[in-house]
Amino acid sequence: MYCQIPEFIGPFKDILPEYINYQRGLGYDYGKPIVYRLREMDIFFHEHGYTKPEITEEMYELWTAHKGDEKRINRTKRISAINGLSK
Repeated sequence: MYCQIPEFIGPFKDILPEYINYQRGLGYDYGKPIVYRLREMDIFFHEHGYTKPEITEEMYELWTAHKGDEKRINRTKRISAINGLSK
């Protein structure tokens, strides 16, 4: 069962709901973990002042940078989320 699509506030607020529905339509399991990872990414870019719905190299580097003592899997999930959206 899919989770409800949350409200997005950042530069991808119009794109992300369509992207999630598209992926679900293809049969991918876009449940709570990935949906909320995308929401986290959208909020992150909003808080960093990005307003255009584009992924620049700077945005990519900022989002995928290693954060303190985080586990490698968390960084890998962030990379996966932004790579999927950028395609």
